[in-house]
Amino acid sequence: MPESASLLQAAAEQAERLAEPKAIRPQPSAQDNKIWKAALQRYYDELANGGYKGHAIDKDLWDIKDPEELLDQIRTFPASERAPEDLNALKKALLGLSDFAAVAALALGMNGRVAAVIWGSIRLLLVLSRPAFPKIIQMLKDLETTLPKYKNYEKHLPMTPALEDALCDVYTDIILFCAQAITFFRNNPNFARSTTIWSQFNRKFLGTITNLQNHSRRVDEEVDIIRMTREADSAETLNVIANMKTFSLSDQAKLPCHILPYGLNPQFLERSKEVSQVRTTLDPSSQEDECELKVMAIHGLGGVGKSQVALHYANMSMKVFEVIVWIPSETHVKMSQAIANLASKLGLPRNDTDVKEEDMQMVIKVKDWLNTSGRTFLLIFDNVEDINVVLPVWPSSNRGSILLTTRYSSIASKRTSNILHLQSFTPEAGKKALSALAGLPAESEIEVAALSKICRFLGGLPLAIVQISQFIRGRGYNYEEFLQLYEKSATKIHARGETPEYNHTLSTVWVMSLEKLTPDAENLLSLLAFFDPDLIFERLLTNSRASLTDGCLEFLFDDFDFGDAVGALLKLSFINRSSAQKSLSVHRLVQYTVLSNLPKDKATLFLTATIQLLSFGFPNKWGETGDQQGHGYESWETCREVLPHVQRLIEVTEKQKFNPQYADKFAELVFRVGTYLWETEQPTTALCLFNFGLSLGLDPEGPTCNPAVRMLGHVALDVAQPRVALKAYQTTLAARLKLFDSKDPKIADVYDSIACAYTEIGDVAQALEILDKSKAIHLSNNPRRMSRTLAIYAMTYLRAGKPDEALQALKDCWDLQGKTEAQICQSRYPKHSGDIVLLARIYHMQNKKEEALELASKTITIRKGILGSKGPRVADSMFIVAGMLRESGKDALARKLLREIIDMAQGMIEMQGHLARSLWTLGSILEKTGEIDEGAGLKRSAREVRGKMQGRETEDNDTDESFSKLVGFMLW
Repeated sequence: MPESASLLQAAAEQAERLAEPKAIRPQPSAQDNKIWKAALQRYYDELANGGYKGHAIDKDLWDIKDPEELLDQIRTFPASERAPEDLNALKKALLGLSDFAAVAALALGMNGRVAAVIWGSIRLLLVLSRPAFPKIIQMLKDLETTLPKYKNYEKHLPMTPALEDALCDVYTDIILFCAQAITFFRNNPNFARSTTIWSQFNRKFLGTITNLQNHSRRVDEEVDIIRMTREADSAETLNVIANMKTFSLSDQAKLPCHILPYGLNPQFLERSKEVSQVRTTLDPSSQEDECELKVMAIHGLGGVGKSQVALHYANMSMKVFEVIVWIPSETHVKMSQAIANLASKLGLPRNDTDVKEEDMQMVIKVKDWLNTSGRTFLLIFDNVEDINVVLPVWPSSNRGSILLTTRYSSIASKRTSNILHLQSFTPEAGKKALSALAGLPAESEIEVAALSKICRFLGGLPLAIVQISQFIRGRGYNYEEFLQLYEKSATKIHARGETPEYNHTLSTVWVMSLEKLTPDAENLLSLLAFFDPDLIFERLLTNSRASLTDGCLEFLFDDFDFGDAVGALLKLSFINRSSAQKSLSVHRLVQYTVLSNLPKDKATLFLTATIQLLSFGFPNKWGETGDQQGHGYESWETCREVLPHVQRLIEVTEKQKFNPQYADKFAELVFRVGTYLWETEQPTTALCLFNFGLSLGLDPEGPTCNPAVRMLGHVALDVAQPRVALKAYQTTLAARLKLFDSKDPKIADVYDSIACAYTEIGDVAQALEILDKSKAIHLSNNPRRMSRTLAIYAMTYLRAGKPDEALQALKDCWDLQGKTEAQICQSRYPKHSGDIVLLARIYHMQNKKEEALELASKTITIRKGILGSKGPRVADSMFIVAGMLRESGKDALARKLLREIIDMAQGMIEMQGHLARSLWTLGSILEKTGEIDEGAGLKRSAREVRGKMQGRETEDNDTDESFSKLVGFMLW
């Protein structure tokens, strides 16, 4: 029987069962399902909230019995309002809804009235929304795709209360959306003229889609449980089923976990073929023997729609993957921040201090979870410019899929042969897209010719099509009018001719739109051009403590005026706003256009303001002295938020050749963020920031730069370059002696650093002489400021082989701080964990082997709690413990720890010394135990790693001592 015939037959049977007259609302009977009656009442309540009384709609609601009857009525619409392909798409969506309605009717114990509400509502909203007919059909298609997989249900599947509730929730969401849509179009007959009104409706629809996805997932889960229960034939299986939900709640990770920047885009330009190709490649396999990670790359011109295809696939795949995460991948910082956010959303096990854990450690933690959890996941690495950025988190699990977007074909082919070269639209597809987005059908031959010519000029680039359509709408032009302007101003609109590149395609369009902005909105957009575009917290912009003096930025500190400026930019789609995070984001091309058109005086103004705002975005301890060394671990989280924006400022000043008005303020900001990077074990990146700040033309001996020169020494010590550190410290000392009296405590602070460098070099006599100078200064000022000096005394005595003197110095250090050993162990100050490492080594030298091993083992846990589970200092503690175990004859345990260090150090530039040292030591142990070949191979690897290390200061001898010097003597 043909499909239409079967539908009509079903409709006839339903009509026969309906006793109420046509066009009159059926009165619920006592036998009607109470849940359905409640859903129907919510439907009428929603209509009433929108000013639409129930009796006014009943005449249109109950007289359509099936999708075919509805389609017949839609076919009576004027041909100009509905294309054949639109009707085909509508038919598919209606048939999907019909299948669901049948299941819902079964669940609710009802008849055709369940579906009649849907068909009548859809007819009414299509009548009211005729100018947006294609958009509404797309919404119905999106709605239909979120419904449960009802075709897989058995015909006689038993109905449980949980399944009934879930199905009714899905049904309720559908009819409530219909009610909202009806009242929206009825109350806004001119909606097509207002993008703001349409955006409000679209946001409601996206909320409906989210709810439907959640409820549909519940339906599928309940069906799976029912099926498994029917198939269970043992007490053990039944027990597993009974405990399924309990297990999922007690599981480590919080699943499902979907992190995407935006929901479904109703204006997504049709890429069904490409999305289908992605789905075929990346959707999880039903075969148990799947053995490979699924990877696909999308590359093409900037603006061709790579990210939109990826985002659309991700939003449509929430029922397929348990974890979906969008990972901006332009830089290491952005990638690692996204991974840190994923770890937080998953709720991976962490200590109470792990919220401050440095991003490098979180990348490794998430990678381990992806590889071992057995969960299905989809990672989208967006806008990859360097494949090495994403490799640290690249998993190997056969349960996962990866989608990578990039402009570069060479990057696309590095990790997969599944490559989609996304092309611009064909001329016909481009015309259809521009016509739909502009809301302007080409009805005359002149208009058709003009539209064709415009699309040829645009080259089918999706981003250009979107922006040009907005320009046409904004000016109220027809195609001929726009074409006349375009032909006169081609060089302004597209600087590179008929095949425009990404940057130049849109620059002039934005300049035209910029002219419409209010002064406050224009100034806000100019300010945002200096921030990292992806996540700009509003609190960074509106912090009144920044005390901006220019009157044009006063609006930032007035909630109402600031809201007006944000609203103006949202209206023209220059920015996006997350109400949940209270943050803004701005497109890079908008930033580029703004910066390119800023006069020098304005650029200086906004650059200076950005520096000032960021400077007050996190605590400032630069140049301060105190008992605790460093910037302040308590503010690591806020430092991490500011870091991308400081890196953006550096990029802008270098590329645009901007000169900050107050270079000292800019340098100080850069130095503060560099200090955070050093504290969180990222010395390589920290070094780049310190060098940039020192290149701003300030006096290197002045009060701003002098502490930064000292920080260069700290970075050098962390990478086992004590002679480089000594030079930096001596330069710092020479400068400070010009600024301060020779007996000033600030001089003593530098003496401490110099002594530390001498100790690392091995010149303990010189170190002790310098420490005596520092001690004398403190005694003449404030002896209680001498705790760090005493700690370095302890380190130096240990290096000199004098453990008793070292122990006394360390205890004196703690006494000055008023702390006991137990308090030091519990402290969150990172340097205190180094004190415990030092104490363990002192005990070991005093032949207190068991106490030393116990204490050294404790430092592994302490450092993991402060700095993260993996990193240079954790590796150093593990190596010390391995050495103690090796001495006590416990080679097996020592080997295990060394292999863990080797695993964690792979690919981390900051840990190459640890990697080489551990490879060599493990090789020595294996050779000793007769595993000659493997041991020799490890030693070869150790030499290879050492050979690639830059700036090493030790001789390349193949001895344990030589390899040990690749890591500092003491890592505090």
